[in-house]
Amino acid sequence: MKLQRFIVLGVCALLIALTALSAGAEETPQSQVQQPTEAIQSTETQPTSTEPTTQAKPKVKPKKKNPMKVKAKKLMFSSDFLKTDKIKYEFFEVKKAKGKVTYKKLSGSKKFTIAKKSGKVTIKKKTKAGTYKLRFRIKAAGNSKYSSKTVIKKITVKII
Repeated sequence: MKLQRFIVLGVCALLIALTALSAGAEETPQSQVQQPTEAIQSTETQPTSTEPTTQAKPKVKPKKKNPMKVKAKKLMFSSDFLKTDKIKYEFFEVKKAKGKVTYKKLSGSKKFTIAKKSGKVTIKKKTKAGTYKLRFRIKAAGNSKYSSKTVIKKITVKII
């Protein structure tokens, strides 16, 4: 029973809407009818390519090479001194680095460590006499104008 009422009300609403549309179309002046066709004509003149539009990307200036120079110092240490104390020494001379410089030991004896920020190499006390080969990475982070640069340096430390 409720379903039948619902269908009847829906049909009545549809008839009323159709009647209103047909009555409105008869009263519409001719100038209003032409406006939609003009709008359609103006959109037809626009390009209808299916290719995606490519926007001009802003040109990014390539960064300059980092002018960092690294020079390793050659030194010899006495094992007598290392019997009682450790040694901290700057083995690397870094010039013209652009950006924050960091240091890391890549290989070598555990008796040698390097400070990440300062680059000072520490030789632990009681290190025995001998020749030690070490590899370090020195990296300048770069900045807005310069790219980063990494240098691998090998040093040989002689303890006599």
